Amino acid sequence: MNQVLTAGIIPSQEYALDNNNPIKIMAQAVLAGRTEPFSKEEVATIVDWRHFSFEPLVPITTGEEEILKADIVEDTMCRLNEGASREFFQLECYLIPDINEPQGAHLYSASAIKNKHWLRQHSKNTSRPMTTEEKIIFLSNPQNLRVKWTHGNTTQPLASMGYRSISEYGMFGSNEEFTKIISRIQKDIGRNQLHVLDLGGGIATALHEAKSLHPELITYNVTRDEEYSCYDVDFQIICFLERMPLGLQGKIDFIFSNMATRYIVFCDLVVYGCVEVLATGGEMDVFFASESSHNPDLEDVKRRMKRAYEYLKDLESSKLIQLSIDSNFTSNIGGSFEAEKSSLYPASRVRVVKL
Repeated sequence: MNQVLTAGIIPSQEYALDNNNPIKIMAQAVLAGRTEPFSKEEVATIVDWRHFSFEPLVPITTGEEEILKADIVEDTMCRLNEGASREFFQLECYLIPDINEPQGAHLYSASAIKNKHWLRQHSKNTSRPMTTEEKIIFLSNPQNLRVKWTHGNTTQPLASMGYRSISEYGMFGSNEEFTKIISRIQKDIGRNQLHVLDLGGGIATALHEAKSLHPELITYNVTRDEEYSCYDVDFQIICFLERMPLGLQGKIDFIFSNMATRYIVFCDLVVYGCVEVLATGGEMDVFFASESSHNPDLEDVKRRMKRAYEYLKDLESSKLIQLSIDSNFTSNIGGSFEAEKSSLYPASRVRVVKL
């Protein structure tokens, strides 16, 4: 087994060829004629190697690992057995040009076409079902993962995570603002080649844009959930945000994250990990919230938010970091999820500079 892969940090070229991606495993099985669902035991085997085969940066208890594993096994089973990608490979489908769609096309299953007269005529005159090879080529381009896919009465993109651009990230708002931040960090650190990490980057749209704006950046995409393909980054890291690999320690000059922390189970472990991966002079700019946490224990979330806050304040008092926290961060500690559920963006912005 590749030593780099088992360390949890996968170079881009190797990731593109990596058939241990669970979505690729599912696609190969379905295309080979498999109809039965993936069992819990099968998924647990995939998850064990993918997420737990490397040493974590932050110590984590057996109980915490069991909770994380149960969470990812359940989600992965759903995606492999019922997700949009499985339906795409399993069903006869048509790629129909559509100027009203941002991607310029729309995918339809044969049954969806039968329900729409204009589509029946259009597909009859201009389209044929996609071949297996065409489906693989199509999903191998991450740009196509945002194409909408209608099967039966359901319409959804083929991928739902990591499609936001740099300008859609709340802490930036525009490419120009991102460039200002990068230029400032480059000046403060004294070098242009920064190591930049997106925490929960999904298919890495934002990092792909960051690299196009600043080719000198070394990019790291941390994501728990995989799609069939991903935009090129220098390093792909498949892990829980709570369980980043030890090999990242002290490597990163800039961490950012838009909305991914809303879904984490153990917020304190994420904060500890972010501080540990920062190099001296490195910065973190992350939105934190708890309204969609996968941790069902509200009291545990409150305790962990409080613990994370106190940890950062202690580091600040010891002059190990510079710290800026928006006022709503403290309200998350003792507040209810309900106050945050109507808010799209997290309530708190945490900014750290490691001294």
